[in-house]
Amino acid sequence: MAGGFDKFMSSVNRGITTINVKTSSSLEKAKIKTHIDTLNSEIAKLFSLSGEMSYYKWKNSNEDLADVYANFEIIKKKFEEIEELKLEMEKVDEKSSEILGGNSRTGQTTSSTPPSNSQVQPAPTVQQQPTTAVTENEEKAVADAKSEAVEAAPKAQGIVCSNCGSEYNNTAKFCRKCGTKLQ
Repeated sequence: MAGGFDKFMSSVNRGITTINVKTSSSLEKAKIKTHIDTLNSEIAKLFSLSGEMSYYKWKNSNEDLADVYANFEIIKKKFEEIEELKLEMEKVDEKSSEILGGNSRTGQTTSSTPPSNSQVQPAPTVQQQPTTAVTENEEKAVADAKSEAVEAAPKAQGIVCSNCGSEYNNTAKFCRKCGTKLQ
């Protein structure tokens, strides 16, 4: 009788652990996906802003494209951050699979040992140009160029953050993304 009860309790504990691990990993993956979506939205805005800046520079016969290139550097960093987040999401899957001892997506357990390194497939990577270290002066130049670009671009209906370029309605007092006080 006691043996049957112990097996039952062991089964219940495994079920609870599975639910906890799956819930935790699902929440963590949802946060990562939200962050990736936010970065993709920011990239789209930067692409649009870069196009507008290029047009107005062309229209005004201004050949200095340093601020456009600065936007491209920001875009490149955001793409790199997205790749890091994708790797982080894979780690979440691996961790939950390791804890559950098998396939965490189907709930089936295969063994109590984690997969060997030969079984884990690396994520496909996007070919990127070699990166260079960015100094504080370069980051300040990028921020200044971005601020100038925001001021030079036609004004949107609301307020645009001078630090990160996020757009808000006229009632916002602080940027929700970076915390900068809006003018």
